[in-house]
Amino acid sequence: MLEHLENPINVLLTISRCLRRGGMFYADVPNGGRVYADSRYYDVYLEHINYWSINALSKAVGLAGLRIIETKEIHNGNHVSIIAVKDEEHYPFEQIRIDQQDRLVSAVEDCNAFSVWGCGVKGSVFVRGLSNHKLKYFFDSDKRLEGLYVDDFDVPVSAPDTRKINENDLIIITATEHKATIEQDLREKYSYFGTIYFIDEM
Repeated sequence: MLEHLENPINVLLTISRCLRRGGMFYADVPNGGRVYADSRYYDVYLEHINYWSINALSKAVGLAGLRIIETKEIHNGNHVSIIAVKDEEHYPFEQIRIDQQDRLVSAVEDCNAFSVWGCGVKGSVFVRGLSNHKLKYFFDSDKRLEGLYVDDFDVPVSAPDTRKINENDLIIITATEHKATIEQDLREKYSYFGTIYFIDEM
């Protein structure tokens, strides 16, 4: 049925929530990958909203928080099948983001002032919706960003310096690819002894 659904991810999330821990999921859908690879125009049907390759089906089932056991082409490659299980440790990607955001909001509520280090798209997405009145600075080492603004905030991007950094009791690092270097600079170069949060570890 997955090829007929307008919102297959929502349906898969519902299935995942209904499954008990250890519960199994099986799906068998037309092989959309073959339609594209072999120019099988005769396999395009108006009632099929989605065309599933093995990769697309695996991604969707994984987003629903299910662990994939097996995927394969069946019926001479005309269909793909997938078997998955609900484990205690697996959570939907959306739920991970919700939990992460909740922890971030809680951390900000518990502090008097915070700043964000990292002003790329990732940074702006994660901090959107946080308390504007507690935000002191957006820091970034890229001098080209200095004086610019992050969406939804009226605080311009600043170059880091010791005085500004030590006005905070919480600094959120969104530039995770440079987090080790940033943390070392905060502790050693800027003598910061407050709390540091990394968005990929929250």
